[in-house]
Amino acid sequence: MLSIAIHLFAARVVRWTIASPVEPPESTTIARMIVVKIAQHTPPPRTPQPAASRPPAAHKAQTHINVPPVAASGEGPGKSVAMAPPSPTAPAASPTPRHSPTPAPSASAGGCLKTNAPAAVSSPAPVPEIPASARAPNVSGIAQIHVSLSDVGAVLNATVQVGSGNAELDSIAVNMARAAIYTPNVVACKRVASEYVYRVKFATK
Repeated sequence: MLSIAIHLFAARVVRWTIASPVEPPESTTIARMIVVKIAQHTPPPRTPQPAASRPPAAHKAQTHINVPPVAASGEGPGKSVAMAPPSPTAPAASPTPRHSPTPAPSASAGGCLKTNAPAAVSSPAPVPEIPASARAPNVSGIAQIHVSLSDVGAVLNATVQVGSGNAELDSIAVNMARAAIYTPNVVACKRVASEYVYRVKFATK
């Protein structure tokens, strides 16, 4: 009987083992979780508003007046008070008149500086660039330019009076005569129109 019971128990164990099939393990997925911390929005602290400052009290100008002592005559509530007479005010000093400088006498008041003076060149014209066509070998000459001047020394006309032998050099001489600055002719302390001869000498180096 004991042997039969053991076999029956073994049969149950085997049957249970067979009847209970082994289930395959479940597949596992590993996921990485990233935690993002979101900071709460904190409003910025309010800047304390300064208390409205009161405008400073206006300073009132106070003028101190010195009152002269009062001479009292009599006693009691009905006394009369004699005020001291005000001191006389000194008259304001009148400003000293300024004397305007006496202008220096001009030359025309008693006579001119130069009674008679011929026309002259006060500032000659600058030497221009000589063109290559006029710079031939052994080129030289003197150009005389006749200049007509007004009573203030302005150039009215300029023409070739005596040529240098080269037309280009003569043209340069005329331009130089026109560009010069002249002083007019003076006759009996009076400026008058006049004539002037402007000479230009050309020579090769």
